[in-house]
Amino acid sequence: MPPPKPRAADDPPVAAAAPQVPHDDLHRVRDILFGAHQRDTHRRLDQLEQRVDEQFAALRRELASAVGGESTTLQHKLEQAVAATNAAWRQANDDLRRQVQQELAELSEAKLDRSALAGLLGGLADRLGNDQAAPGR
Repeated sequence: MPPPKPRAADDPPVAAAAPQVPHDDLHRVRDILFGAHQRDTHRRLDQLEQRVDEQFAALRRELASAVGGESTTLQHKLEQAVAATNAAWRQANDDLRRQVQQELAELSEAKLDRSALAGLLGGLADRLGNDQAAPGR
């Protein structure tokens, strides 16, 4: 084994090994030094979380109320629009039905009855037949 090197002037001194503190003692010291602050911080965080939860619930209720009111208003407007559209459709349907019935009645009155047309054409044929039978006319 080579002999240990001499320490240079700019080398940091070797730290002595830290004394071993039992684990429970370390927790007690930490609790003594930081415990009150840690408990206070936890308490403040819990209060903050509770306030945020309360405000969130209030906002949720407010939003539900606003949306519910808007939903009711929109539903009412939609029902009115549907009723107006149905009334307009019924009116247009009734007007169209009356117009078709009127046109049908006018056509029925204006059209020549088949039997009358047959009699007219038969009479015309008889006259034409008589005209051809009588020469000199």
